Amino acid sequence: MTTLPLSAERALRKRHQRRTVSLPVHVRELPPGSTPGSDRRLREEIQHSLNATGYLALRHVTVHVSAGRAQLTGKVSSYYLKQVATTAAFAIRGVTTLRNELHVSVTHGGHTSGQTASETVQSQI
Repeated sequence: MTTLPLSAERALRKRHQRRTVSLPVHVRELPPGSTPGSDRRLREEIQHSLNATGYLALRHVTVHVSAGRAQLTGKVSSYYLKQVATTAAFAIRGVTTLRNELHVSVTHGGHTSGQTASETVQSQI
């Protein structure tokens, strides 16, 4: 068994750490006097959570909410961003069902291809 010099081990560890992606999703508590089922509040909370991810593309996602059921529409450039949007939106307390209808539009050599794969997530409360 070979062991790496301490400096090489640190370099490998540091390189691995840079590849790690963390998604900061911020969920705010309900303001005093709000009702948990308020569609307007849920829409605002979801939009805030999407914006808080730091991905500019998610600022342009359209959010619709009706009776605790949320729907995301718009375009993103990767399935990763679509999943980030799902995670950020479903983290909001009061969302019972989330329908993610974001269109993934990818550019390959100047040509744009896109797919819409709808997914629905329900709370297991």
